[in-house]
Amino acid sequence: MKNSVMHIGFNDKDTNVAFNEFYIESKRAGRNAKFMSIDSTPNFTSSDNSILKFISAAIKVRDQAQIFHFHLIQVSWLFVLVHRLIGVKKAVIVTIHTSYDNLNSFLKQCFLFLNLVLGVEIVFCSKASKLSFKRSLLWIYLKRREVVLNGFNIKISETRDKRAKSILIVSRFIDLKRPIFAATAFNKISNDEATLSWVGAGKLEAGLKKNFSHDERISFMGTLSREDTQRVMAESSILMSTSLIEGMPISVLEAAGHGCLLILSDIPPHREIAKDIPNTFLFNDEEDLLRQINLVFSFSQRILNEKYLENKIAGIKKFNMKNVFEQYDRIYRNKIRAIGQD
Repeated sequence: MKNSVMHIGFNDKDTNVAFNEFYIESKRAGRNAKFMSIDSTPNFTSSDNSILKFISAAIKVRDQAQIFHFHLIQVSWLFVLVHRLIGVKKAVIVTIHTSYDNLNSFLKQCFLFLNLVLGVEIVFCSKASKLSFKRSLLWIYLKRREVVLNGFNIKISETRDKRAKSILIVSRFIDLKRPIFAATAFNKISNDEATLSWVGAGKLEAGLKKNFSHDERISFMGTLSREDTQRVMAESSILMSTSLIEGMPISVLEAAGHGCLLILSDIPPHREIAKDIPNTFLFNDEEDLLRQINLVFSFSQRILNEKYLENKIAGIKKFNMKNVFEQYDRIYRNKIRAIGQD
């Protein structure tokens, strides 16, 4: 798309959706995209001038793009308000990359309300994300909003042999991801060939390492670059997620694109993925999780190879960045057209 787009997110790490999936992939596709980093949420009660810094940044970039695509609802409304006060009209959209339970607070509801009042176009990253907002008082307005499924792009091309019975988790070590539940369940697997590789970091990491240091089958790999993470995915046979809340998890989609079988907690976004990725196994509790792991372990190598290929084909077909770009281009054009008619 020839119209310039500025993606705005919290940071420029390659695990950030705004920076990696949208900005970096746009640049690789030869698209006119820019990126603005918000290091922290502007705080009206803070004395560190974060609000003034944000307002200054918003004014400085006003002519650098035709579309400003936010990936956080906290500041998109303020960006629009600043531009209106200085007499500038810009097309602004915000993608919600999570579910309602993760935004269920009075303050975050206010952010949603302000975005709607100020005419920000809201897009959800999955059908499950959108439907989760049915409990919101703002649902009558939110149900009219669009859904564009998150996508991914495989960045490594080499073919790697998958290690049998190798489980991978790509997740932060926080309560919502349930790392203790995952490690406890894996520790109960009696198969000596089973391995669990863990990519990520977080506040629960140190305690988890201490409590499960006796299980030599578990390896903590720390924070890896996106490309190194994908190399681990290419070698792993199973991607496991025990998360309680998601929007449309890109790490799960990427793993499917690398042929991994998926063992996922039974939550709406994972059920949505299961509709399109054939070899996805959902679980509700520890007993159910162990049953699914043992089921996958029972497959012959021939069956596994078939399932790896099925997931790879399905993942790349359904969740590719080309589809994502095409849908957002339409939204961008419509938003620019609407701004021009005001």
